[in-house]
Amino acid sequence: MLTVTGQDLKIKNMKEMQFKEWDGKKLQGTWIVSIKIDGIQARMLEGRIVSKNGKELHHLPQIMESKWELAEICVGREWYQASRGDTWSIVSASKSDRREILREEIYPLWPTLDPRLYMRTLTDPLAFQIKRAFKVARREGAEGLVLYNEAEDLFIKVKNQQTIDTRITGLVASDAKSHRGMLKEFITEMGKVGTGFTREQRKLYMDESLIGTYIEVKCMGLTKNGKFDHPRFVRLREDK
Repeated sequence: MLTVTGQDLKIKNMKEMQFKEWDGKKLQGTWIVSIKIDGIQARMLEGRIVSKNGKELHHLPQIMESKWELAEICVGREWYQASRGDTWSIVSASKSDRREILREEIYPLWPTLDPRLYMRTLTDPLAFQIKRAFKVARREGAEGLVLYNEAEDLFIKVKNQQTIDTRITGLVASDAKSHRGMLKEFITEMGKVGTGFTREQRKLYMDESLIGTYIEVKCMGLTKNGKFDHPRFVRLREDK
């Protein structure tokens, strides 16, 4: 297991949080390095606890021992044993046999970072130092890293990414008023792909003639079932 120590991480304003992906280069300044776990993000909204997309979450402890505004929920004795699907089945009030999230399965991210997620603090980290920390986190079952610079109030995500070409097998139209008649997601041989599109692309790609053609998808790897993990559309592969 990773050895972590307590870290009092104070973040300024959640509404002003900036998240970027690491470009593989060295960084300047002081950065708090923490483990990025694969759970369900929870946040406080007008007295309610909701997901990142604003959906209400259920079966949480009635009394919170520590105050938080942003947290990650992971079912399991340890974060590395967590399953996103199992966690979602409980907090979404589905037909899961389990009906309770334990206090220790909630990992505060803001305004104080959970000490179980803290790795170390680096000053002017070089690329090889970040890669080394990333490898350690991945080896222990983490999704990746989150680096935070207090001076810039900036978060940088370090994730395992790869690109894969896959064939489109179907289209799903959006039922949202603002996107009615546009593409919601592609169905592919390796799962659904619904992010990474511009508004113009969503209009243009709602076209059945695209079925059978190939797209390039960026993802964090594949699940045990051979499906995309966190897929994002990159481009049409018109050369295939």
